[in-house]
This record gives sequence, C-alpha cells and structure tokens, in this order.
Amino acid sequence: MKTIPEKNKLLALFMNGVLHPESNDHWEAISLDGYIRGTFRISDLMYHQSNDWLASVITKIGELHHEININISEGFLTCTLLAYNDKGENVADFLNQGDDAVYETAVQFVEWYNTQQT
Repeated sequence: MKTIPEKNKLLALFMNGVLHPESNDHWEAISLDGYIRGTFRISDLMYHQSNDWLASVITKIGELHHEININISEGFLTCTLLAYNDKGENVADFLNQGDDAVYETAVQFVEWYNTQQT
C-alpha cells in the first residue's frame, strides 16, 4: 500500500509535475506549473488535504473524457469514476466511500491510467 506522500507524488506527476533535478533519497521536490504553481517537497504536497489541489486533478480527469460522480447523502461521501477508451466504451470502474473517497478514487484512476499509456 502506498503512503500519502507516494500517492501525492503520483498525482503531481499526473499533473505534469517535474521532479526537481537536485532530488535525492532524503529530499525530493517537484515543480508544478498549472493551477497549483511552485516547487514543493513531496512531503508538502496537499492533494490529500486540500480540495483546491484535488480539484485540479479531477478537472484533468474530466478533460480526458472520463466520468466522475461525487455524491453526498446524509453526510456520507461516495465517489465513482467510469473510465472510457477512445471508442467510448467503459473499460474500468472505480468506487470509494468515506471522507477520502475522491482522493482515493483519483489515486486509483491515475495508477490505472499510467498502465494504459504504454
């Protein structure tokens, strides 16, 4: 199971983040030049805590023509994501519930998406 910094790094790279050239085993940074801009230590990325950060990931997923549904019912959060291929066929489904549902769904999607890019 990936740690939060590993998941955040995955999302940052999906957002076209560039690893800082001076990164090493003890200090790793990534530069972002989108909605979130700047150079951040991997440990300081906020995708897991900030809707502002996570919204940019969800927007990019939507721009790739995948369907995201976020539902709150009686204080309970559910997030589903349907991934489609170039022919418009549903090829993968992701579902999470709870406080971190959107974050975990985004992470699972990006892990899957990366395997499809070969």
